[in-house]
Amino acid sequence: SFMSLSTSNTCPCCSGQAYSACCEPIIANPCSAQTPEQLMRSRYTAYTQANIAYIKATMCGNALQGFSVADAARWADRVTWRRLVVHSHRPLKKVGYVEFSAFYDEAGKEQELYERSAFKKVTGQWYYVGRQKPQ
Repeated sequence: SFMSLSTSNTCPCCSGQAYSACCEPIIANPCSAQTPEQLMRSRYTAYTQANIAYIKATMCGNALQGFSVADAARWADRVTWRRLVVHSHRPLKKVGYVEFSAFYDEAGKEQELYERSAFKKVTGQWYYVGRQKPQ
């Protein structure tokens, strides 16, 4: 379900910015993400591109346990990503949280993936470390 960038140069993450000025440089160099929100948006965009190598490279700790590249690739292939809505983001010094909804079509029905994601900065780079359980 790769979105053709020729039809629109707007970033898939729904920021309203050009892909070249938004997620593209971060996907090229994950260390360049300045905030958890930027990393989260780039991960959403990578899913729209079925770029599972990037998804895996930007995870660490608990998030990696039980992560299957093959399963993620099959899932990314099966769904069509529609849009991303970021509800809130709290960047702290070494950790951060992003609350978001990602909408996608699967088997002809729109689904919503709602998550409060936790991120951690390790040696200058942000990583996705897992979903936070609802309070």
